[in-house]
Amino acid sequence: MSEITDRLVYLGSSQDVTESKIAEEALRTSQSGLARANVQLSAAQRLSQTGSFTWDAKTLELDWSDENYRIWDFDPAVPPTMAMIVDAFHPDDRDPTMAAIEEAALTRSPFDAYFRIVTRSGAVKYLHTVSMPIPEITSHAVFLGSTQDVTESKLAEATLKASEAELARTNTYLTAAQRLSKTGTFMWDLEEDEHNWSEVIYQVFGFPPRTKVSMDMIASAIHPEDMPAVEALLRRAAIGEKFELVFRVLRSGGEMRHAQVIGHRIGEIPDRRVFLGALQDITQQKIAEADLNHARAELAHVARVTALSSLTASIAHEVSQPLAGIITNANTCLRMLAADPPNLDGARLTAQRTIRDGNRASDVISRLRGLFTRKPATFEQINLNETVREVLALSSTELQRRRVIVRTELLDDIPLVLADRVQIQQVILNLVLNAADAMADVELPDGEVHVSSRAEDGGFVRLSVRDVGIGLASQDVERLFQPFHTTKADGMGIGLSISRSIIEAHGGRLWGVSNTSGRGATFAFSIPGALAAEGLSKQVAAMPERVPETDSPSFSERRNG
Repeated sequence: MSEITDRLVYLGSSQDVTESKIAEEALRTSQSGLARANVQLSAAQRLSQTGSFTWDAKTLELDWSDENYRIWDFDPAVPPTMAMIVDAFHPDDRDPTMAAIEEAALTRSPFDAYFRIVTRSGAVKYLHTVSMPIPEITSHAVFLGSTQDVTESKLAEATLKASEAELARTNTYLTAAQRLSKTGTFMWDLEEDEHNWSEVIYQVFGFPPRTKVSMDMIASAIHPEDMPAVEALLRRAAIGEKFELVFRVLRSGGEMRHAQVIGHRIGEIPDRRVFLGALQDITQQKIAEADLNHARAELAHVARVTALSSLTASIAHEVSQPLAGIITNANTCLRMLAADPPNLDGARLTAQRTIRDGNRASDVISRLRGLFTRKPATFEQINLNETVREVLALSSTELQRRRVIVRTELLDDIPLVLADRVQIQQVILNLVLNAADAMADVELPDGEVHVSSRAEDGGFVRLSVRDVGIGLASQDVERLFQPFHTTKADGMGIGLSISRSIIEAHGGRLWGVSNTSGRGATFAFSIPGALAAEGLSKQVAAMPERVPETDSPSFSERRNG
């Protein structure tokens, strides 16, 4: 029995050891799991920059996680206190944050606040703290919470707000600039017929702002005469080409606006034809151009009358010669008819000469009427050599009176030019008379003016008038083309200015240089031939985009003329 008792005791003792071992193993497993959980929690807090804490509102004791120490930049070896926390608050956030904490402690309510702190290194951080009372503790408030470092997100938010504010300011300035310059921007999706317009374009077309616009609406507002050009623009856009056009808009109230549009395809959208461009209201510019052209026409008329007034003797001579011939021929014809028998053949021949002289007088009167008449520019194909001869015939007596010899070198192979005959006559007449004036004070037996024409590269035609007068000072050349600048005692100073305006309106240029060999100066102009100037009559006031290469100096800086 004792053996059994001993055995039973032994067996009982063995059972106790087994349970202990199991308990120990369970404890170690629990501790290991807890350690892993703590490691994972610490890692998660580091990754999310979120620390955890407890705070006893009665004892003011704090228990922080490692990440909380890192966030606040406190020494982990020193237990944190409320005084340390209050001292770390940003001065601007200290009072409101402390008031919120005290309110939460007093009412045992959750706490949620954003605030800034200043770390020991002087860095400013943005923190977000959330906490709530632990419900199992009822005697007083003990809070469990977390603090997250939201500095990066706050700075990003501030940067975004600053960018949005800057964008808003930029848009405000852009809108104001567009209003001042009367220029609007647009985006046009050709396939979808979608149009995104800025404010100015709505104003140009007279559409209510933010109206959904379609090509049909746009086409209905465009002047009918400009529709062919608009349709050509649409064809270019359909194949993805950039475009530029000046056209007119007829608003619903009958008011007309002039607009200039330019656009190009957005390369970043390769699968659709989407265009970005700008449209400018150039109505005032067009009105000013029309007024300027009218003033120029009036001034040109004055210049013509002034020039012709000095040709009074020449005009009288040109008219009196055929009139005298008519009278003589008429008397001769009467005598031949009164003879017995009548000299019919002689009378017939004399009558033909009378008709010839009458036509000659009529031609002189027609040329004078053309030069004196105010009428719009009429572009036609003319022979520049014939125009030179007409002017020289008209001014021959005046040039003889001044003892000026005119020598011509007019090449026959020059192309016809597309020009207004009267205006070109005015320019040639002005250059010839200026050459004669330049030789008035030169002691020469006879002054000589050389007038020449020749064809140039690019289909241009040049006419030059060279004299042997006083020449030009290089620094004064461009001043001669300024309105109302004159070197003559009785001059108006508008001849060369008007002449340059006329030549530029013909797509050409006019310049003057001192002669390199001998004395005197040469004034010349170059205008495009009829083929090179095709369509120029529709752009009378337009400057040429290019001029032919010549041996004359560049006048790109002469625009003050």
